Amino acid sequence: MAKLFVTKTVYAAIIAVTVGLAGITSPFFPRHLTIISTLTIGVPGFFLALAPGAPLARPGFTRLVLAFTIPAGTAAVVAGLAAYAIALSTPGVSTAAARTAATLAVFAVGLWVLALIAGLPALMRIVPITAMAGAQVLALAVPLARRVFALQLPSASVWVWVACVTAAAIAGLTLWTLWRGRPGTAEPDRDVAGSVRGDREPDARAA
Repeated sequence: MAKLFVTKTVYAAIIAVTVGLAGITSPFFPRHLTIISTLTIGVPGFFLALAPGAPLARPGFTRLVLAFTIPAGTAAVVAGLAAYAIALSTPGVSTAAARTAATLAVFAVGLWVLALIAGLPALMRIVPITAMAGAQVLALAVPLARRVFALQLPSASVWVWVACVTAAAIAGLTLWTLWRGRPGTAEPDRDVAGSVRGDREPDARAA
């Protein structure tokens, strides 16, 4: 589960540095990042950590975690900032709607990161992703929740662009993880490549 938490640290740090250097208005309120981190990291990470066969740390742990989380965090940032910029450049779209577009883009990438990390069986992916996506839809559908979390639905054209940039970011991240998991690469990431979680190295004493 370290990959979930470090991914959030990576994209939060990149966003902070980018906003500071560019001198632009932040594309997120703190409450937006709270939604993202709660639904893509906190709640699902808690249950996945309790799942039987959760993998343990092994040699090269830090390198393997960073090799996944840096691209994953970067993909989330690219999707979020691109969605924010596109929404702001669209006539009639408010800053609140642009921030909502950025939040949804990062949330979608975060769900995909969760899918890549959750591993097998498929139920480990389907249940948390469906539940967390449903919670996000509920937050958008309930007026009180929209007010509390400062969410404003963007226009249909912005939705299309958000879907496009998010799909591009997800595709790039997926290609990266597949490349890292292919035979012949050094230290393939077994969890992300889709192998059964909890695999252990053979016990030398059994030889």
